[in-house]
Amino acid sequence: MDYHRIYIDHIISNFEELKALVFEVLNKGKKSHHAFDTTFDEILDSFFPKKNQLKKKIRINGLDMAIHEFDNWQKKYVFSKGLELAINIDLHEFYLTNINFKGIFTEENFEEFLKDFAFINTVTMFTKVLYDKKLVLIEFYKSNDMTTLSDEDISLTEAIPEELPQIIKDPEASVTTNKIESNIEKNTQEKSIEQILITNNIKKFKTKEKIILLHILYEFTKGDDGIINLDSLSLTDFLKIIAITKDICDITLFESRAGVVSYYNNISTGVNKYNKNQLIKILNQISDKLEVMKITKFAEVVREYPKYIKEKEDSNKKLKDKSAK
Repeated sequence: MDYHRIYIDHIISNFEELKALVFEVLNKGKKSHHAFDTTFDEILDSFFPKKNQLKKKIRINGLDMAIHEFDNWQKKYVFSKGLELAINIDLHEFYLTNINFKGIFTEENFEEFLKDFAFINTVTMFTKVLYDKKLVLIEFYKSNDMTTLSDEDISLTEAIPEELPQIIKDPEASVTTNKIESNIEKNTQEKSIEQILITNNIKKFKTKEKIILLHILYEFTKGDDGIINLDSLSLTDFLKIIAITKDICDITLFESRAGVVSYYNNISTGVNKYNKNQLIKILNQISDKLEVMKITKFAEVVREYPKYIKEKEDSNKKLKDKSAK
């Protein structure tokens, strides 16, 4: 998706909305015989509340740093691609990394954020235009005929000549240059987004949860001696669990006796260190995270693990009772 184009569309729409508001307040002030400075303050007051409300909303969701970093993101790239790449890559990645909507990313959520972000930036840029054009506005305000104030006097093209590309000067112009992206570039961007999501989901697993995952994974290798009596785990799920847990490995296992390595002991002990209620809570949390990553079969095993423990205990008891006879 071309978020850059969506952002531009919001900027253009917001500028038109704010320009209309300026004309409305100027005419109202003129009819009420207000001094220009009073009317000018009323213009600013008319759109600052919404800007501040949106900034607060963004701050609550943990995304306010994007406002401060946006210029720096643009400067990383060549001038002609700065805005486009800052939105499609940096802003998008920042959102994915920091979003607090229960860790769930959707296109709708990001587009809503982009709309709010665009309005905040529009007001900032538009305010600069108003101050730059203040002398012009004063002259028109003093005149007897306010209808002579035209769009050109609060020009969109002069507002942000260095921050937006050609399409801001001609919204109806062809955006062919933006659309001539190779399929490889688009696929790379989509892949990058997916990789960011996967990385973020992996980061949500706590160390103790990774230890339990490895403990349960090992049970699959025991066959009839293990707790889990299921069909073989798929290689895909096996490798995914290894990928999730790879950062907790301890290479001292190669150098020392296994029994003195905490990594080995923790995985060996696994779920046995928790009481029933603690274990159920932790297993449910792990299972929820696995389901988000679409490792559904293993997620079900994790959630039902207490049941497998009970079945194994009952089976061992029966065997013991039978041998005692």
